[in-house]
Amino acid sequence: MTHQKIISQTEFNIILDSLNFSFKEIDVREMEMPLPMITIVNELESISEINALLVNHHRIPQILLNDLEDRNLKIFITQIQENYFQLLFLNS
Repeated sequence: MTHQKIISQTEFNIILDSLNFSFKEIDVREMEMPLPMITIVNELESISEINALLVNHHRIPQILLNDLEDRNLKIFITQIQENYFQLLFLNS
């Protein structure tokens, strides 16, 4: 089951720092729909247990998060500024 949590930038950065750069970062902010969702799902297929996926997005992709409910993921979300969110997907 997926667990998602909206946290502060400070908390988010602490989690990110704990990964010691063992993550992949993608930016989907400029992509046309449905490319952000497709890109994120494809990238999630390739993360291993020691890796994570950091996504820069222009919003919280609620439809995607609902679709990922059956996966064993932890998802942390922080808002950087208006129309700029970061999402961190971790294997549970």
